[in-house]
Amino acid sequence: MIKINDDLLAKLNLRDLPGEHRAILLKAMYEELEMRVGTVIANKMSSHQLDEFEACIKAGDERSSLAWLERNFPDYQVTVREEFEKLCAELATVRNGINALSTLYDFDSRSDAT
Repeated sequence: MIKINDDLLAKLNLRDLPGEHRAILLKAMYEELEMRVGTVIANKMSSHQLDEFEACIKAGDERSSLAWLERNFPDYQVTVREEFEKLCAELATVRNGINALSTLYDFDSRSDAT
């Protein structure tokens, strides 16, 4: 099971980021993974399937959307894993830059100034 959490950041050697920076990065990672997986799967869908899936999403029923995916794309978890691994590999290559940039931005001191 894929978990996007502080343990993952530790594996990527990003554990020393300040708390708020970790939260921002984790949120961005989740959103990026969601976008990538959605794009890959959407490119495999017929127009009819795309309409059906969009209806599930618009209804806001996550359980129904997941059931639809499992029915129509039983291997979608493979896509999730592949895209997750790609994203982690990309982050690993830029981790030094992420750590360096994090030292330039102190959210705590900015919030005091407002």
